[in-house]
Amino acid sequence: MSNKAKNDEEGIQVICRNKRAFHEYEVSDRIECGLVLTGTEVKGLREGQASLEEAYARVDNEEVWLIGSDIPEYSMAHRMNP
Repeated sequence: MSNKAKNDEEGIQVICRNKRAFHEYEVSDRIECGLVLTGTEVKGLREGQASLEEAYARVDNEEVWLIGSDIPEYSMAHRMNP
């Protein structure tokens, strides 16, 4: 079963993927994590313009931090909707 079919069955939509990392590095383990998002970045991700191309993860005090990712500003955001 393909990942797309599996994701569709589970109701999960992949927003962003770094395919280049699998070509430039040997990936020995995968860890699935969640992100805490607040504000309009959630809607910005839904617009599908996020990038993980320069991103990496860092473990600090038993928390994993995503560094260097790009989530563009939500196009419909305004000063009353932070």
